[in-house]
Amino acid sequence: MTHDDPRDLSALLRGLADDAAHAPRARSLDDMAATARTHGLAARRRRTAARSLVAAASVAVVAVGGVLVAQNLGGDDGTPPPATTAPPPISCGTPFTAPKGTNDDLTLVPVDGNGPFTVTGLDDLPSVAAVLGPDSASPAESLGSTGYVTYTVVKDGLAVASGGAMPEPFTAVELIAGGGPGEAFSRTVPVPCDGGDTLPAGRYEVWATLDGSLLQPTDGRDPVTVVGGPWDVTIGGPDLTMDTGALECGTTSVPGLHSSAVDTYRLEAIGPDRPTSSAPLLPALLRLDPAVLDGSTQARTVKGVWVYLARDGKIVAAHKTEGRDLRAWFGADDATGIVPGTSQVVDGMRVAGSATACDGSGLLPAGDYEAWAVVEIDETVAENSETTTIIASEAVPVALTAPSVGTGSDASMLTCGDPTGEITSSTTAGGDKVTLTLEGTETRVAAGAVAKGAVSAAIRHAKGALDVLEGGPVEVYLLRDETVVSVATTEQPDGPWWTGPDVPTGDTTFRNELTADVSTSACDGSALPDGTYTLLVVVPVHVPETGDGSHELISVRQDIVVGDGEALPAADPSATFPACGALVPGYQGDPYEIVPLGDGAPMSPAEDDVFEGVWLPLTKLVSSSDTTQRVSYGATRGVLTRDGHVVGSVFDEDLLGGPSSPMSATLGGGRSAEATVATQFRSCGGDGSLPEGTYDVWGTLEVTGTAPVHAARTVVSKVATIVLGGATTSDLMCAAPLPVRGDEELAVTSKPVTATIGLEAAYGQDLRVTNRGDRTLTGNLPHILPAVLVKDGRIVSRVPDASYVGSSPVSLAPDASMAAAWAIDIHSCTTGDEVPAGTYEAWVGVTIALDDGSLASTYAKVGNLTVDPTKVTD
Repeated sequence: MTHDDPRDLSALLRGLADDAAHAPRARSLDDMAATARTHGLAARRRRTAARSLVAAASVAVVAVGGVLVAQNLGGDDGTPPPATTAPPPISCGTPFTAPKGTNDDLTLVPVDGNGPFTVTGLDDLPSVAAVLGPDSASPAESLGSTGYVTYTVVKDGLAVASGGAMPEPFTAVELIAGGGPGEAFSRTVPVPCDGGDTLPAGRYEVWATLDGSLLQPTDGRDPVTVVGGPWDVTIGGPDLTMDTGALECGTTSVPGLHSSAVDTYRLEAIGPDRPTSSAPLLPALLRLDPAVLDGSTQARTVKGVWVYLARDGKIVAAHKTEGRDLRAWFGADDATGIVPGTSQVVDGMRVAGSATACDGSGLLPAGDYEAWAVVEIDETVAENSETTTIIASEAVPVALTAPSVGTGSDASMLTCGDPTGEITSSTTAGGDKVTLTLEGTETRVAAGAVAKGAVSAAIRHAKGALDVLEGGPVEVYLLRDETVVSVATTEQPDGPWWTGPDVPTGDTTFRNELTADVSTSACDGSALPDGTYTLLVVVPVHVPETGDGSHELISVRQDIVVGDGEALPAADPSATFPACGALVPGYQGDPYEIVPLGDGAPMSPAEDDVFEGVWLPLTKLVSSSDTTQRVSYGATRGVLTRDGHVVGSVFDEDLLGGPSSPMSATLGGGRSAEATVATQFRSCGGDGSLPEGTYDVWGTLEVTGTAPVHAARTVVSKVATIVLGGATTSDLMCAAPLPVRGDEELAVTSKPVTATIGLEAAYGQDLRVTNRGDRTLTGNLPHILPAVLVKDGRIVSRVPDASYVGSSPVSLAPDASMAAAWAIDIHSCTTGDEVPAGTYEAWVGVTIALDDGSLASTYAKVGNLTVDPTKVTD
């Protein structure tokens, strides 16, 4: 390249621009100026215009493969500095190699901490400044910048944006060894490799590089390259507001990016293992597994869950599950499964989706889609203070098949055997616009027939105003243990519903009531057994003025008795928990909680666990606080609940000889205390009999802090899910899945046991119990530790009674170990007979009853045992 006058700076710049225009992937100076204006850099350049004019004679812009690099050509005295040793330019789109600075004492750091960061675009990358390390040989340095800080953005190991635009006048910052960062450097906006203005929403790795000099008082300048990174930077997608609605239809699908606490929580989504028929409601579409990233176990109130379907990178359908009083466990070792009969959920909760297209075109066509979820939770951040957090999952594949076709009517949204863990109990639609109530619906129907018109429902405007809705067929389900056992679909007459107090006079096409049938035949055509079931009525409605063309679902539940089965008490919203009929208030009493020793799986108490008509399951009282505190607490009263309200009698202490004495223990910092929940198996209505089925047990107790002084708390927690009736009985932990939750401060190790045993009790040794905590565990440990047989992940043998062998005092210092032995009872916990021949896992439980009244416990697998009825155990 030649120039008529090399001293003509404007001619030089024009020549460089001409060369850059013909270089591969080049961007014109006009384009870069436009980008600068877009990113707000023009204003900054106006503020430094005077300084730029002074320095212009010593600055040139060099084009390298279309990336413009600012380079200062002169020093303070006009003499050129020595050539720098900066690394070669990053090749866009090629495998990325991390840059290395030329001075190990100098580093670039973000001025707002180390992230992770969420930004709106490439122009919003975190500002950086230089720091001088504490081990620097020089106590202070003056670092001069010879240009903007340049960023390299990396995705999946490839550079996807780099370089920058425009020169920067010479600046300098003073640094102290071990001190804070200097003044933030100006920066370029990286240029995406695809030539666009920014990068797609997603998570990236960002590095920063500064070409500069260390200014020496006598020796001029030492060239230096300073680097920083990598930093985790998320270029965000559209904002999500859970209260106002879903992400808009057609929005670019960016799962995982809506989390407001990506460094605190994780939300794993597990999709269906088989194709799903396209329908307005896709029950239990996703199983969500939330966790706290620090490994702790926490409970959080779930306010709502959005499930999105996307195709070709765009959102095409959305469905919201209202949270109401949902409670979710966050932690890898928590209970798994839906809590039957209530609106409570635990780790492993299932949520529904919808295949109704959000553009109003009807059901989505068959094909492959992606599904992902966003969960909004409330978490306590201080006393009487909560904050809302949104966490999002990654996407999972979902295959939709063509919509099912029923016989004579639209196919039902749920089919026999489907779980109803997604919350279908919402009674409102259109943003609390209309309500559905079961006024006049039968509470008892005959078995083995179709009860014509047994359901009578009314649709009303929530605020008493007049409105018109269009509706579809009414679907009526009978549920047992939150599973569909009967389905009936009833078509409704043509014409919209009028939600005002009266149907318009003389207009017969409007109505404000509906009737529907109830089928009491099981899915196989046989008559349902007598008993109490949950009646679930679902109505798809369309609120015309919403304008989106899609239907919303309103539904309502109530108990219904089939045949001569016993009736359970109805819900009474005016009652105060734990009175009969009172609504379950959800978990209360933070930071205290009553925790089951198992993992919440349904269990069937054996007769040996019931004393004078009272069931006494052993639980733990825990505090999530890191601060230890001495507390006192009274008896724990348990009540049976179903469908979210109390149906069992409140425990009467007179049954066990009068009020019990208060107990005391030290809680917090991982400590726990024994809390026996006394529960009566008696209905709080009628003759006291309880129908067969699944119930939740909720416990409540009073806790008072003694040191330091703390206000009294009423603690309410779910402690068990039990199955009453049927042909089987079992021990307390029978059928509980393993591994069960234990305290982290205890560890169990043993030589793996592989043996064949007969039908006598089996014993084992070579077991060591180790204290992994930071305190000495002083208390009592049984001479023989109880062990159980496990098949397919669930306990199948009785839990041995170790009380007859006694216990010994132990004092286990941190990192100390002790030897122990274990025993297994090979009798089935469901039949009482010996377990069938076969191979089982052997698990042992270790519980130290500490002197302060708390418990330290853990569980571990010790080996595999093969039961051979013909063998005599050694």
